[in-house]
Amino acid sequence: MSSTAAIARLPGRWTVLWMLVVVRVAMGYQFQAAASAAPWLIAEFNIDYATVGSLVGFYTLPGIVAALPGGYIARRVGEKNLLLFGLALMTAGGAISAIGGDFAWVFAGRLVAACGVVFLFVVMTKAVGDWFEGGERFLAMAMFLNGWPVGIAIALVAQPALGAGITWHWIFLTSAVLSAVGLLTMAARFRHPPGHHESAAAAGNRGLSRRAIVLVLVSGLAWSTINSGHITIVSFAPSFLAARGLGPIEAGAVVSLNMWAVILGVTLGGWITGRYRGPVTFTAATLILGAATALAFALDTNYTLWLTLSGFAVLMGAGVQAALPLEALTVGNRALGLGLFYALWFLGFAFLPIVGGWTRDFTGDPAAPILFGAALIAATAPLLGLFRLLQRRWRA
Repeated sequence: MSSTAAIARLPGRWTVLWMLVVVRVAMGYQFQAAASAAPWLIAEFNIDYATVGSLVGFYTLPGIVAALPGGYIARRVGEKNLLLFGLALMTAGGAISAIGGDFAWVFAGRLVAACGVVFLFVVMTKAVGDWFEGGERFLAMAMFLNGWPVGIAIALVAQPALGAGITWHWIFLTSAVLSAVGLLTMAARFRHPPGHHESAAAAGNRGLSRRAIVLVLVSGLAWSTINSGHITIVSFAPSFLAARGLGPIEAGAVVSLNMWAVILGVTLGGWITGRYRGPVTFTAATLILGAATALAFALDTNYTLWLTLSGFAVLMGAGVQAALPLEALTVGNRALGLGLFYALWFLGFAFLPIVGGWTRDFTGDPAAPILFGAALIAATAPLLGLFRLLQRRWRA
């Protein structure tokens, strides 16, 4: 029996996947908290949009230095233990931001949560790679990734209502509660595939070859640009719509349609790419379509239509993109390679939204961050082409 067929027969893999999705929902909800609380934070603490962008981006800032050694740390303390520790930090960080009486508390809580998030990305992606292979991996990765936009979509509706109806502190407090739910779920049910530890021991602690490094760098850069571009649009779309006359709750509802469309697009894309011979070509086409519709959102008045279409198209190939580094890695160096992959993603995710906020402050145009995000999405397509080109040259 081939390794792919053997993995496809493993019992319980879909249960593990759904637990990972629950955690991704909590992460997406907590990530969006800073952007949702922005109107109240700006008014109460007299901060600017670039500072709001830093709160958005700094949720992933520790990953720049911690993602790469994350795989080694997981070996020493155990992957499940690292997952629980990361979720405990997310819970604590949300609580710290909620109880704070000044901006320093909000910022500190954000960084505490971020220190937990960095390990979760690496270890959970590795878990999906351990449980799934072949075309099924694209679908599983798409479902796993969907937890993030589900969390953001829920946040876009619930968090503005909490801030307007009660106080902005509840936005961060509810993010701590969802993180605690993820912590309890993982503590009770998470496990590795049968024979996982034996396979890892047999593979040994392998380093990264030159080929693996280059391919992971290219795929990591592409993952950084697509995610940073999309989240910049989502984070600044509410203020863009507010400048066009929409109230915060109405604007949040419009933007939430983008995230629900993302969920549908990612799921459909995962199903298509698992059966299509050219998944990277398909992904590149959806990126161009996503960038074009984001541009139309910034320039046209049919806000709901274009923002929803952009959400549907832009991440249809997310399962493919997240699985690409696994094509260059083996069991022995998978954790280290994914650490490098996510270090690049964290780097872009930490600073590119800040650039998006800076474009708003510099130009005074609410559409500037949207245009910046669309440009990042468009830049992702040629990076995917470069990945396939390098991969084929090394095979020749």
